[in-house]
Amino acid sequence: KLSCDNDSSNDIREMGGIPLLLTLIQDQHSRKRGSARSNGTYSTDNIEENGTISPVSTNTVSRYESIKLQTACCASLTQLSLNDTNAQNIVQANGVYILGKLILPQFDTDDVEERELLEMLQKSSLRALRFLFSMERNRQLFKRLFPTELFEMFIDVGHYITNIDAYKHMIHYINNSMEEVRNKINCRIHNTNQNRDPMFYVGPYAVLEHLGSGAFGSVYKVKKTGSHDEATTLAMKEIPLQHPAFGATTKERTRCIGDILNESNIIKEQLRHPNIVRYYKTFQEQSRMYIVMQLIDGAPLSEHFLFSPGKGTLF
Repeated sequence: KLSCDNDSSNDIREMGGIPLLLTLIQDQHSRKRGSARSNGTYSTDNIEENGTISPVSTNTVSRYESIKLQTACCASLTQLSLNDTNAQNIVQANGVYILGKLILPQFDTDDVEERELLEMLQKSSLRALRFLFSMERNRQLFKRLFPTELFEMFIDVGHYITNIDAYKHMIHYINNSMEEVRNKINCRIHNTNQNRDPMFYVGPYAVLEHLGSGAFGSVYKVKKTGSHDEATTLAMKEIPLQHPAFGATTKERTRCIGDILNESNIIKEQLRHPNIVRYYKTFQEQSRMYIVMQLIDGAPLSEHFLFSPGKGTLF
């Protein structure tokens, strides 16, 4: 109920409630996948004020209560995501991966009531994902999350549909799919995990994802290792120094690179504006130049033009 109130929703975000809800979901998920105690209950770890989980266990919850708690957390995240800032916070806190893991079948029991609760959890997590998708800047991420047929069903549900039964046909599709299809979905969900191992490293930057390529080079999503804020993702453009734009000879390339580095330092110090992408650093590594910039998540400009008439807005 607190998540439905606009002021309370902001308070939940500002007090760190979103990472805490995701931690509760992830913790309970790992407990269900673990082994049960002899009395049929699972232990839950103590949750610290910063949202981390201590190794000492003091409380126990039944399997039913564990599933119900996850479902309640999904419902809260669904309501919180009606606010664009909250929705972006959920995505940045690895919410797509955490919620995505819950849509896969977890039926390792013959208990009818438990199976029904697990199916409700699947629908609740899928609803939360659908609400997050309704925010335009998240749509590119979801296009990579589902196979084509499942993505079409996901689209057809519509924006901000709270009726849980609207998601039943998608869960039926997932639960009755061949193992090969479910493995494909699982692989795609895994690829959204922001805490997965980097593809490779360039200097102090861990490369997480290839965002795209053009005539001038490639762009990657990266994190700076050893930084005080390793959670911040950046955009890093890679440009081969053999590119004709740098010149035809070694002398020309050296002079051009020097000019770029000098201009980059001027940009870093003098060009700061909320409507201009922030520049951080330019450096050379072997036969390539790298430009590190602010990463702007969101839909391509073409999609903003495409969706503006439908929303009755001018761009």
